[in-house]
Amino acid sequence: MGNKNLCEGCSLCCKYIAIEIDKPENKEDIDQIRWFLLHKNVWVFIDHDNSWNVQFNTPCTKLSSKGLCTIYRKRPRICKDYSTESCEKWGEGKSFKVLWKNAEEFEKWLKNKRNFP
Repeated sequence: MGNKNLCEGCSLCCKYIAIEIDKPENKEDIDQIRWFLLHKNVWVFIDHDNSWNVQFNTPCTKLSSKGLCTIYRKRPRICKDYSTESCEKWGEGKSFKVLWKNAEEFEKWLKNKRNFP
């Protein structure tokens, strides 16, 4: 692919923030996950390394109306270090093992997990 900017025309990773959280170990932790999922534009997922994450679906304020980074040369280190091997566009497969977009999906998953906290 040479020196081509692989991000050109794609801004998927610039439209959310995902932060690792502790795996729920008791009813209080499960209730906290439910609380996250009761909020608009908040998802929770389990990554391929089994880490639990909360995702806030909110775009970067430095995206142009065409979805291009307006501070590309001065973007934060986390943006520069992001690898296309794990990105949603160029990576292989889904970027998560399990994804819940609302409390109902999480509760349904819990019912199928007999020994989960």
